[in-house]
Amino acid sequence: MELGCLPTSFALHATGATGHSKYGLLHRQSRSSPALQGGTRIGWTSGLLFLAQSRRVKRARRQAVNIQAKRHMTTSSGIVELPELLQVPSMVTQVIQSFIEECGHLDAVLPITGKRTQVHVSGLRSEAFKDYLDQHGHGAIQDWLHDLREKLQDIAETNDGEPSEDILVLVGAEEMQVPHLDLSPGQRQVVMALTATTPTLVYNPEAVPSDVDEIARSLGLDAEAEEFGYFLKSSLVLPVAEIYEHMVPAFSGDFRPGDAVMVEDGIVHAGPECKDHGRMVVFMTFSTQPKTYEIDRQCKLWDWASIPSVPPMIAYHRLFEMRDVTLKHGMDVRPWEYYPPGGASEACELLCTTPGLDVARVERLVADWRAGDCNSPFTSSSLHPAQLLNDLTRWLRGLVE
Repeated sequence: MELGCLPTSFALHATGATGHSKYGLLHRQSRSSPALQGGTRIGWTSGLLFLAQSRRVKRARRQAVNIQAKRHMTTSSGIVELPELLQVPSMVTQVIQSFIEECGHLDAVLPITGKRTQVHVSGLRSEAFKDYLDQHGHGAIQDWLHDLREKLQDIAETNDGEPSEDILVLVGAEEMQVPHLDLSPGQRQVVMALTATTPTLVYNPEAVPSDVDEIARSLGLDAEAEEFGYFLKSSLVLPVAEIYEHMVPAFSGDFRPGDAVMVEDGIVHAGPECKDHGRMVVFMTFSTQPKTYEIDRQCKLWDWASIPSVPPMIAYHRLFEMRDVTLKHGMDVRPWEYYPPGGASEACELLCTTPGLDVARVERLVADWRAGDCNSPFTSSSLHPAQLLNDLTRWLRGLVE
């Protein structure tokens, strides 16, 4: 897929004149005990006092995160605002931008949906970024990432969860992402702004219908079927036009650098379109259940139709509806481009663009589509290996196990 237009300047939120006062050498020294700075060893009593003090600091920080979260939490919505979660020095965005420009060919930098660039800054595929920081003497950025991981740890512990090691930065937003799910039950995502921007969009919790049985009947599905329960409750199977109509910002007010929002599993969400300024956000997750976030998985508005028990005509209707509705609203969403050239892609394109197909033709095309390979969530990227569609189907079913 095409890379988004990468910004060259940003509306930056600095912590000081240069940002180095907090994330420079003094900050690293402040993490050490005074007893260690002169090369001396901490005695038994001093060591216990230092350990107790560290625990008190950590406990106070977790309590602060908890109070902050509760203050902004709408319990029934599954969305928590976390304003001013962490200060963002101006050098953070500048270094990430430079890394993209110099190392865009590495697997730490990937094009993803919505014409965005995904940068791995921690965890999986982040070695190149860490090497870049070392080679260019960006210890202050490493300190900042350490603080970011600590914030995620605090939020996870406050919610009785475990943080994922994978932390991503998403750059650019020429197009709105297709609304999707990418969290398993018990997982939470935290999106933090690095530049002043539009927050993540979510399906309005107040618009979620309560009559799951009625939704299932309208689609010709069995509301009791195990593999559909999660999707029916998430609004992912609602009419495409209705989903787009009810996508709203997850954060009230301006989304400034350091502001964050936490979104629970089961909430359909999407990155917004932001053509007028350089959008840069941090994406990180934690889990309250023994499942880890899979950064290469994403269930879009039509993916649930790949489950074999969905009637072929329902699958056809969903794919055609996806293309038809988005075109009418000025968006060029092409589901077939999520598959490598060949049978699956060609079958998907016919299902998306051809009205009035008869039952026999639909059954053949849907079978070809379901039998093919899938690049989801990456489009036309040689950097990411194709995944079998039945593997995606197993993941979809795994969401409700």
